[in-house]
Amino acid sequence: MRPIMLLPILFASLLLGAAFFHICYAPQRAEIARIESEIREERESLVRVQNFMNASDAHTHEEALAARGAAAEKRLPKSMGQGSFLELLEREAQHEQLTLAAVVPGVTAKESGALRLPLEVEIDGDYFHLLAFLKELEKSERFVRMENAEIHSDDGRLHVKIRLSIFAEEA
Repeated sequence: MRPIMLLPILFASLLLGAAFFHICYAPQRAEIARIESEIREERESLVRVQNFMNASDAHTHEEALAARGAAAEKRLPKSMGQGSFLELLEREAQHEQLTLAAVVPGVTAKESGALRLPLEVEIDGDYFHLLAFLKELEKSERFVRMENAEIHSDDGRLHVKIRLSIFAEEA
C-alpha cells in the first residue's frame, strides 16, 4: 500500500481511539472512582458504628431492658390490683372535679391469654373535665380499655356510665 492511503486510515484510527477514550473510557473511570469513594465512606461509617457498639456499656443496655420490662409489668401486672386502680379512678376524678358516683366490678374472665376485669363506672361532671379525666386514664401506666359509654345531659352536667376493663397476667 502506498503511504498516502495509510494516512487517512491512521487518522481515522486515531480519531476513533480518541472518541472511544472520551465517550466510553473516561466516564467509566470517573464512575468507578465515585463508587470506590462511596465504598470507602460506607466502610468508615461501619467502623464508626462498630466502635460505638463496642464502646456502649452492656450495663446500660440491661438497665434499658429492665426499665422496659417494668413498664410492661405496670401495663399488664401479675395481679389484678383493682384497689390501686380504684384509687387511680378516685384520684383522677377528684383532680378533674368530677363526682365518682359508682364503680361496680364485674366477673373476671380469661381473654387472649390474660385476665380481664370489667368495671361499670358512673361519673358526674362537665364535658371538659370528663375529657381530661379520660385522657389521664389513657395516659396511665395501667392498660385500660374503654368498651362502652352512655352519656346523659341534665342542666349542663353530664352523667356518664362507662364500661372499662383492666387486665392482669393469667396465673
